[in-house]
Amino acid sequence: MTAILELREVSKHFGGLAAVDKVGFGVEQGEIMGVIGPNGAGKTTLLSCISRLHPLTGGQIFFNEKRIDTLKPHQIAKLGIGRTFQIVKPFTGMTVKENVAVGALYGRAGHSGSVPEAVAQADEVLERVGLAHRADYPTDEITIPDRKRLELARALAMDPALLLLDEVMAGLNPHETDEMMDVIREINKGGTTIMVIEHVMRAIMGISHRIAVMHHGKLIALGPPKEIADDDRVIEAYLGERFAQAKRARQVAGQAAANKPAAE
Repeated sequence: MTAILELREVSKHFGGLAAVDKVGFGVEQGEIMGVIGPNGAGKTTLLSCISRLHPLTGGQIFFNEKRIDTLKPHQIAKLGIGRTFQIVKPFTGMTVKENVAVGALYGRAGHSGSVPEAVAQADEVLERVGLAHRADYPTDEITIPDRKRLELARALAMDPALLLLDEVMAGLNPHETDEMMDVIREINKGGTTIMVIEHVMRAIMGISHRIAVMHHGKLIALGPPKEIADDDRVIEAYLGERFAQAKRARQVAGQAAANKPAAE
């Protein structure tokens, strides 16, 4: 497979704090790459480095083999990278459809400033994310789950080849989470590569092809969901060293029992 995104020794320091510390991995064309880690691990900072909201302290970022870490955020969007934000902030005083049309106007296609084309694309995207029935609602009259969908729709209207999602399922109930998982899968099936940060483990394990795990700004594990779930470094980062040691002890005891000769 071909890497659509490649991170090489990416670092971002805030004073003496290394929020992202020499992180390197590739995101393959067409996959869903999950990014997990405890609070403060550097996940959102990493997305902001990719979308160029934060300048790098060190390292390089390549998108479709083109170096992008020297570009401006609007240039990143035009190349085909869209993102959502953990704290949703729709444009107030506008309808849901108008918010999404803004994404269509300033994304990869740009529609050459054609508002009717942008509105038509907004209608299509709202159907895809299940928000068409709220198209003409003012943004201050929709629920938090619908605001999450709006945040996703606005980014999707930018026609991204790579979509960066920052906790789009946070605060949703289990049924709403299942619906959002289905939406993300459908977007991916449509050809969009996705990199998603999420704390809802059932969701991230259910939609990701591979998962990158960050802790204290560093990449500590990378692999398929089952492999990540069994990784002692991941268990220790989330649940503590004692839990990881207990798991290893159970594994040793189980192996010893399996190797014990059967009684005659």
